[in-house]
Amino acid sequence: MMPTSELRDLVDWYASDWGPVDWRSLQSSGFRGHDDSFGRMLYALSLIEADSQTMRRRISAAGADRIDELLEFIAIWLAEEGEHSRALAHLSRMYGFKPTTTEPTRTIVRDIRSLLTWPGLYLARGLRGICAAYCTLGAMQELVALTTYHHMADMSDSAEVSDVLRAIARQESRHMKFYRTAAAIFLKDSRPAQRTTRLLISRLWRPPGMDLFGEGVYEDVFRPILMEDAYTSKLLRVDKVVSALPGIAPVSVMAPYLMSQGFPCNPARASIGSAHV
Repeated sequence: MMPTSELRDLVDWYASDWGPVDWRSLQSSGFRGHDDSFGRMLYALSLIEADSQTMRRRISAAGADRIDELLEFIAIWLAEEGEHSRALAHLSRMYGFKPTTTEPTRTIVRDIRSLLTWPGLYLARGLRGICAAYCTLGAMQELVALTTYHHMADMSDSAEVSDVLRAIARQESRHMKFYRTAAAIFLKDSRPAQRTTRLLISRLWRPPGMDLFGEGVYEDVFRPILMEDAYTSKLLRVDKVVSALPGIAPVSVMAPYLMSQGFPCNPARASIGSAHV
């Protein structure tokens, strides 16, 4: 039996205070940066946020949106992600980044990969616990996103840019809280949901944007921050947060990814207790 009342309360909490990030001040800002790698990361993040439309179609194919409360949240989530994309694209231009026609996004390869995975997504509709898996994976990706925006806000040499990045991070934090709470609701007292979630995390999880850019290109774009221990130690919270969900522990996906790519990986520094979560 679906925990409708708990989900209803969760959606009501989210819907009571939602809305696009206000980035109008940037449009009249005189700030102009000269950091091509920073601008490129902002542009890449804009593309990742815009790719939520592709994720929406996959969510529907897998049947993870069959519950009214999730469908209501997803509609709001898409609106906010779209505004994030527009704001980030503007920020990238403020830093002087000009995308070229050769800027890699693996559009063709990604589309072919998507065609190959559609049958698998439709097969997933029959799995018990698909909503739990979707919400858990969503929490993981949003935690990476909010961590990235906070870190880049600290890096920026413009107070205006930092303010907008932190505003985006706050919305991503609300997304993460919704997904994590919904996942806990679905996973609680449901062994099938727990099994499905563990299986799909091990099979499907990749850093947000990896499917869009491809392995190698993704690391090249975000290398300036992925080489910083202060950033990667916060990314390790992904494993800790997911492992704390009912019936999921232990999970280790972020740590193996970082180690496989030669990025700093110090699990002792990872902590769930953070104002950014």
